[in-house]
Amino acid sequence: MPHMKWKTFSQLTLIEQSLFGLPWILTAALLPLATGMVDAPPFLRFIVGITAFIAARTAGMCFNRVIDKDIDAANPRTLNRALPSGEVSAAQVKVLASLNSAAFILLCAMISPMCLGLSPFALFLIWAYSYTKRFTAMCHLILGCIHGFAVIMAWATVVGSVGWAAFCLAGAVMTSIAGMDIVYALQDRDFDRQEGLHSIPAALGVGRSLLVARTLHLLTVALLLNVAHLTGVHTPFYLGLLVVAALFFHYHRQLGRGGEVNRTFFRCNSLVSTVLLVATGMEWAWKVLLLG
Repeated sequence: MPHMKWKTFSQLTLIEQSLFGLPWILTAALLPLATGMVDAPPFLRFIVGITAFIAARTAGMCFNRVIDKDIDAANPRTLNRALPSGEVSAAQVKVLASLNSAAFILLCAMISPMCLGLSPFALFLIWAYSYTKRFTAMCHLILGCIHGFAVIMAWATVVGSVGWAAFCLAGAVMTSIAGMDIVYALQDRDFDRQEGLHSIPAALGVGRSLLVARTLHLLTVALLLNVAHLTGVHTPFYLGLLVVAALFFHYHRQLGRGGEVNRTFFRCNSLVSTVLLVATGMEWAWKVLLLG
């Protein structure tokens, strides 16, 4: 495969958007430790799990870029992306997607038989998502499910099994990401309608789409509260949840006042997951320092 510049690779895979998903993965790995469910797993397994997430995300982004090449070329917002602009070829991106898919399966095999068994289904979700906006407005929820499934795999990496707390955390990730993606899709509402593509904004319009997003984010907070109850966390985690709820409120208030979707979307999406990770870290410190 011909050499690909780092700037092109970064633009192709939107590395900065790892700030949305990676903190959720780290939270899923750290929360069982912070609440005393398990002792610390081997450091190497933890690193392998993070690397597997990066490989899966890279594979998904590359596959999505190939499938959406013609759509991106027709959309004024995306026509300057690496593939439609000709900075890279479809063959290069396919090779990159294939290599990262293979790496993901190999890394899952290194973690545990459970993760290896889940890996083909995870890849299926990642690949299938790229086609969903061609036939269903529920594509946002499917994207959320992919992130939720990643959280379940991260939890299983540390604990060796999954339970209601893991499923509630995965549900919180799913509703958070899906709500954010609905808001992000507002930018392409008219284009999606023109091209016959499916999204909640294209189907429902701005006002009702924002209502759906708000409802999903209320569910996020409710599910996180359930995670807190099931895991028996203490004050630090609940303080983090309070900040998360405040962030969602401020985010939707800004949107209701006509705030810029792209900037507000990125800031809130990254802050919510990061705040929860920090709260989980504080919970772990609380356990170590105060509870022994």
